[in-house]
Amino acid sequence: MDLHAQYEIAIQRMVNLFVEFTKKIKAMKCLTLEKLIDELNIFKILIEKEMRTTPMIRKTYEIKIRTCQKDLKMAVKDVDALRCSLEEEILKFNEFKEETIIDIAKEESISRSITEMAKKKMAEQIEKSEHEIMRICKEHQNKVELLRTEIDSFDEKIKLINAENATREKDLRTTRLKIQNKAIEVLAKYDRVIGTKYKLLEKLTTTNNALKEEQEELRVRKNTQFHYHHIN
Repeated sequence: MDLHAQYEIAIQRMVNLFVEFTKKIKAMKCLTLEKLIDELNIFKILIEKEMRTTPMIRKTYEIKIRTCQKDLKMAVKDVDALRCSLEEEILKFNEFKEETIIDIAKEESISRSITEMAKKKMAEQIEKSEHEIMRICKEHQNKVELLRTEIDSFDEKIKLINAENATREKDLRTTRLKIQNKAIEVLAKYDRVIGTKYKLLEKLTTTNNALKEEQEELRVRKNTQFHYHHIN
């Protein structure tokens, strides 16, 4: 095999290696590596063009190609290491995502449980409040009924009291009228008694005065007779 054929095989291997390398880099979807691929493509075109010129240039570029192949192999190793690292990171991320999904599901379950408990408790509180309100309304209604009954009873009592007062007032009016008539009768009788007493007193006074006059006359007469008796 001549040297030109060897160069062609070497160039083809380099191109194949480069194509495989670029495919791996593109599969990773890394913007920086894609820029590197574009630059290497330009470099590859230049090398292919220049290696097919003169033997001296080919020898010179053979060394460059070997160096490039070595660099490409190292780059492939770095890409493989980066891919493994990325796969490991992706695996860790997936594990973290699964754990996060599980935690979110747990939190959602807890949240639903808390929400259901809150709704249940709220419903119980509302039901309890409704029962309490109904009980208070019932008590209030009973009190109103009792007060209404007491008011009706009080009205009846007032009617009875008013009727009794009217009867008593009528009786008192009759009694007062009787007392007034009796008083008038007593006063009239008292006036008659007083009038009789005054008349009797006047008569007694007149009689007393007459008796006094007679007594005085008797005394004078007696004195006169006594003096006359001593003189004789």
